[in-house]
Amino acid sequence: MIGLLIAFFSCFTFTVALVAMRGTILDITRFRENPWPIFWYIQLLLILVPVIVVSVVGIEGIWTTGARALLGAIPGTEIEIAFMTIGTLFLYIVSLAFFLRIVGLKALQDEIIFIKDCKRVIFQCAWGLIFVGTFILLIFEVFGFRHAFITSWLSSERLLEVRLANAYKSSVPSQIIPVFFWISCFLSMFGGFVFRLKQKKHGILFGLYSLFLVSAPGDKAPVIIVILLWLIAARIRIPRVIYSFKTVVLGSVGLVFVGSLIYFLFRQQYPDAGFSEFILYVLSRLGVGQMNGTYATFGLAMSGNFPVGEYYWGLIPGANFFNREYVNYQKVLMMVTEGYDFTEMGVANSYFIAEAFAIGGYPLVWLSPIIVALASVVGIMVFRKMLAFLPWRPLAPPIVAGFVLDNPRHHRGI
Repeated sequence: MIGLLIAFFSCFTFTVALVAMRGTILDITRFRENPWPIFWYIQLLLILVPVIVVSVVGIEGIWTTGARALLGAIPGTEIEIAFMTIGTLFLYIVSLAFFLRIVGLKALQDEIIFIKDCKRVIFQCAWGLIFVGTFILLIFEVFGFRHAFITSWLSSERLLEVRLANAYKSSVPSQIIPVFFWISCFLSMFGGFVFRLKQKKHGILFGLYSLFLVSAPGDKAPVIIVILLWLIAARIRIPRVIYSFKTVVLGSVGLVFVGSLIYFLFRQQYPDAGFSEFILYVLSRLGVGQMNGTYATFGLAMSGNFPVGEYYWGLIPGANFFNREYVNYQKVLMMVTEGYDFTEMGVANSYFIAEAFAIGGYPLVWLSPIIVALASVVGIMVFRKMLAFLPWRPLAPPIVAGFVLDNPRHHRGI
């Protein structure tokens, strides 16, 4: 019964987000004109859906499936953590809607009216990004960096092994490897814009090259994000409104496509795994595993095993450049719960209240939603100002909305 109550409050919170964001840059009611906020709403679902599942099934119920999920969590804490998550998420949504209206970040119009006048600039920028991305990749390879996906296909090495080697064994600082993601996001969006201008061959070329660049580090999620950015920029099969039968059908087709892509990427990383292992992977990584860090954080705190560290360094952008010994909290959490060494895995998926608790305890947990909302709006404004000095100024709003909006699950600088 309590699980159904959690499900009700979760649906109510998501509905509040849809209503509160009407008229802002996150308004998604006119889907064809402004589909970019879909990424933000997906992040909300990646918080709420795991909370519902864990509340209904229970932590021990998840463990019985054999999935490596919710390690470090304590059975019996499901409802307390669920209400804390929903409460802070509700506060974040309301605060974000308020700040967006204060600064006047209104709903976007279809950017087709802009890209027609920016065709030449878009082409120049796209070719420039291809050149810069290729040059960086060649320079990185001199220092031991290898294109993860290509190396995995051409050798017997697992994708995970190549990815971790790039991050920890090459001479390339791991802090600058994400440059491939940023370049690929721009290039993918430009490719989609060009496709809309009826230059389909160039649009597809730019899209495929963005996949080549974004897959270099070996991370799976950026590949999916870049594909979605291209599809949205190109307006491939996007309905005019989100509340329609056509939307449901196209959404189902899209889920099948994304699911197939995830399975393909999974087999690249775990070539010997079967379909049953894939289901467990989806459950542990793309299902409840997206909130692993949150349940583990409060589980460790309640059991008296919380790892002590100087996590306040997370408040400083680029903290690793100032303190080489600083270890990100999500990294520490993964090491504690999974038992791996520093170079054997990535970071734990979480929600910003986990890092907030690590830095300032429960007071910061409840203050962090307002901080994250304010930081998100400031980030949008700063990035739009930066793009205003570039030739593609009219395209700044959709570019910002496409991939700069802060991820509410992993917010830096809480």
